[in-house]
Amino acid sequence: MNIVACTVGKPDMTRVKVIESLHKLTGFTESDGWQYKWWTRTLPIKLPKKKNVDEEYVMTEFHSPYILHADGTVITCQKKAWMDTAGICMWVELVLKQWLDANECPEWGSLLTWDHCGPHMTRAVHETLKQFKIWAECLPQNMTDWLQIMDLVVNGPYKANTRRLRCEDLLEYMQQFRVLFYRAKVKGDAPPVWNPPKPSLSKGLVNSRTALRSMDASADFREGMRKAFVQVGLVPLSGDVVEQPDEVYFRRWVGSDPGAMLSARASGLLAGLLEVQQTDMMTIGDLIDDSNLVDQVVGDGEDERDDD
Repeated sequence: MNIVACTVGKPDMTRVKVIESLHKLTGFTESDGWQYKWWTRTLPIKLPKKKNVDEEYVMTEFHSPYILHADGTVITCQKKAWMDTAGICMWVELVLKQWLDANECPEWGSLLTWDHCGPHMTRAVHETLKQFKIWAECLPQNMTDWLQIMDLVVNGPYKANTRRLRCEDLLEYMQQFRVLFYRAKVKGDAPPVWNPPKPSLSKGLVNSRTALRSMDASADFREGMRKAFVQVGLVPLSGDVVEQPDEVYFRRWVGSDPGAMLSARASGLLAGLLEVQQTDMMTIGDLIDDSNLVDQVVGDGEDERDDD
């Protein structure tokens, strides 16, 4: 799911034109496999806290435009181009739920692990997850660099791929500039001005999809992802299916604090990491038994991670 910036920050975005305009550009039209749609949902949004007053919610109707590709990719917009409560609910319904259905999710539901980002903890998100039988668990706070797969083995290769694609665009411009430069030199004209074009929104989206597709097509990357989930304790060390999730891994989420029900294995791993950190500051690379894991996943790209 891709989110682009827009000028409107209200729940009703029926007057926003950025997605409609994108749908008219080459590569994003209906003939390219994209459909223009609207996501509508009524969500409980918490009102600002008042002194000596219990939490108050107002049911708010959201209208958000998006385009959907035949491969399941969604592009929508938000004022700051970031995930908020409505955006996460939209992602759950349009992306996560569709992926779970396509991959024959067990009847009891599915487990979603993520960090303590503010919108993850809201009532609207919890109710949306519950509707689709998705049980959410939060990683321990301040442990993103240790346990979150996106930070460990995804962001680095993704950013390296997008930089490579940008460099290819600059190389193409440089070759064109070289021809113009020497042509002007032969004629005795003034040399052309070096002014490489800035990447457009559509080009950035195309490069992002290309980078992700190349990662997904890599057998080494997919195997590295699988091993990383095992090594940080988020999936079984053996077996392919968790038949009894309540007994093996976690208790189904009830209440409003998913972070209070970490799995026993994740808690055990946290204790071990803290103990190691206090003794000899072992890194995640030392923790992982397979020393080739990082090389398999990151390759030649920078091992770069965003701060939580």
